[in-house]
Amino acid sequence: MVFEVQPPKLCSKRPGLPEQRSGVPVLLRAERIPRPGKETALRTSNVFNGYVAETLVQYRLLSFGFNVFPCTGQSEYDLIAEIGGIFVRIQVKSALPEKKRRGRARYNFLPTRGLKKVAYSDGEVDVFAFVARDLERVVFRVAHDTGKSAIHMMPEDFSKEIEKHSLEKAISDLLLSLR
Repeated sequence: MVFEVQPPKLCSKRPGLPEQRSGVPVLLRAERIPRPGKETALRTSNVFNGYVAETLVQYRLLSFGFNVFPCTGQSEYDLIAEIGGIFVRIQVKSALPEKKRRGRARYNFLPTRGLKKVAYSDGEVDVFAFVARDLERVVFRVAHDTGKSAIHMMPEDFSKEIEKHSLEKAISDLLLSLR
């Protein structure tokens, strides 16, 4: 049995539309909306930036071979990763670089939650994942090493080698603290 495919029928001429030539409809061009620059796109809402950072951390952990699960609702942590048979609670923090007096950029992270900047209690989070949003890099640290004050990092702290090494160190420190 052979089926014959019919070409799509062209719409009849409607007022206001360009003419069709050789049976091919002329597509109307939408007006181009100027795209924001990378800097503008990065400075959107905190919720959106948090979601992007969580997705990046989840991707990194998956690429390193770990099972990762996002948390929903009002949890104290953003992700759960199965590492060495242990479920690790991961809180993701992200930042853009801020220029300081001498022109050097640095990233400032607050290991706190909410608008009231409430510190995490011991045992609520196992690992912090600090994300440099413009570099799309992650540094991992065990939660008990972070303390309650701001954490400052430089762009060179976010190299690919440091990213993987920081995860390995955070995992080994966490496993040692559990013994």
